[in-house]
Amino acid sequence: MGTPKQLLPWAGNTLLGHAVTKAKELTNDTILVILGAHSEEIKPTLAYAAVAVTVHKDWKKGLGTSIAWGVGQLVQRESQWDGILIMLADQPLITSDYLSSILNRYKAVEQPIIATTYSDQKLGVPALFDRCYFEELMQLTGDKGAKEIMQKHKDKLVLLHAEEMLADIDTLDDYRRLYMANHQS
Repeated sequence: MGTPKQLLPWAGNTLLGHAVTKAKELTNDTILVILGAHSEEIKPTLAYAAVAVTVHKDWKKGLGTSIAWGVGQLVQRESQWDGILIMLADQPLITSDYLSSILNRYKAVEQPIIATTYSDQKLGVPALFDRCYFEELMQLTGDKGAKEIMQKHKDKLVLLHAEEMLADIDTLDDYRRLYMANHQS
């Protein structure tokens, strides 16, 4: 993209800053930002946000390893978490209301996994995992993310639909298209 995706402008902030803002609208609990590529450039942009930041040096090994690293870091900082909400910076249409609906569903089910489902029935993030899955999350490897854990525990899986909010930014064209559609003067 020519620049770190997380630092692309969005809604008067950056993509990452926007995601942090949405998370902060939701909770006063610790928000842990996991950085990988370009961490030295990105980290200073979060100084205002009062969030915990950790750098996953093996980010090239994939999303699964980043999730495992992040959960491990969170558990080291505080072992009393009830659950963990995983979200990405490249989904800027996700609203704090949607994130709140994930938390509300979490409170209604014992030991749940609350995941977002896409139009093609694909499971993904944002997703919330009860603490009973922390050990499994910390064992993730590669680039598959936590889908195997979701499928393994499908009896505890609650799916929420967020189709109109699920626009990932994977290319500069994706970003430009989404930015133009959502930043009308």
